[in-house]
Amino acid sequence: MTEDAPRQTEERRQETASHLQVVPAALIAQLQRALLPAILPVLPRAVIGARYQVASDSDAAGGGWFDAIALRDGTVAMVVGDVAGTGTRAAAAMGQLRAVLGDQLVTHADLDVALRRADAIAERTPELLAATMVAAQLSPAEGWLRYVTCGHPPPLLIGPDGGTRFLAGTGTGPLGTGSPMLARTTPVEPGDCLLLYAAGLVQRRGSTVTKGMQELAMAAGAAVATQEQDPGRAGEQLSTFDPDRLCGNVVELMEHGAGHADDITAMAVRLRPAPVVPLSLLL
Repeated sequence: MTEDAPRQTEERRQETASHLQVVPAALIAQLQRALLPAILPVLPRAVIGARYQVASDSDAAGGGWFDAIALRDGTVAMVVGDVAGTGTRAAAAMGQLRAVLGDQLVTHADLDVALRRADAIAERTPELLAATMVAAQLSPAEGWLRYVTCGHPPPLLIGPDGGTRFLAGTGTGPLGTGSPMLARTTPVEPGDCLLLYAAGLVQRRGSTVTKGMQELAMAAGAAVATQEQDPGRAGEQLSTFDPDRLCGNVVELMEHGAGHADDITAMAVRLRPAPVVPLSLLL
C-alpha cells in the first residue's frame, strides 16, 4: 500500500459522508409525502381541503401529518398532528401513528376509542412519545363537532362572514404521557369553516404562540373574505367554496415570505347547506 492510499481512503470516506448528509433531506420529504393521504373524502354535506409544506430547514422535517376519514355512521374524522423528532425515524413513526388511528376509526367509528388506542401505543413507543395532535369528529347532518387537543393548539372556527374564534382546548396532554383523553363537543352550522393546523404555523422565532394565533385568526378571516360572493347568491357561495385555496392562502399570509423552521400543516372543512329535497308531483 502506498503512502497516498490512507489519504485517498479518508477522502472517499468524507465524500461519501458528504453525500449522505445531502441525500436524506430529499428522501425524508419524499417519504413523508408518501405517508400522507393522496386524496381526501368527498362528502355531500362537507368539503375538505389541506395544505402541507416541509420545513425550510431540512434537519427539522419529518413529523408533521394530517388525515381525514369518512366513517360509516355519516361522520368524518379529521386529524392534524406532529411527532416529536426529525428525520426518517420521525416520518416512520408518523406513518405508524396515522395507520393505527385510521384502523381504529374505521373499525369503531369512535374518536375516544381510537385516541385511547393511539395513546397506549405511544406510551410504549419511544418515537411516538409526546406526539401532539388535534383530532375531531364532525357530523355534518346533525351539526356537531367533537374534538380533543392532545398538547396541540385548538381548532379555529370561521363563520360565513369571516368572523373567527378559537375553540377551547380540552386540556389533554401529548400522547403517551398518561393524560386522560378529555373531549369537548360544540355545535356547528352550514357555512361554518373549521381550520385544524400544526403548531409550526403559529410558532415563529422572536414571537409568541399567542401572537401567532392572533395572526392566524386574522389571516384565516381574510382568506375566507376573499372567497365571499354576493350575499344574494349564498347557496352558490357555499357550494363553490374551496378549502384547498383557503389553506393555501392562510399559509401564504402567515409566512410573509419568510422560511419556516417546522413542517406546516393546515386542513379546513366547511359545512354545506342541506341538499334540496326533490319535488315529486302527481297530476
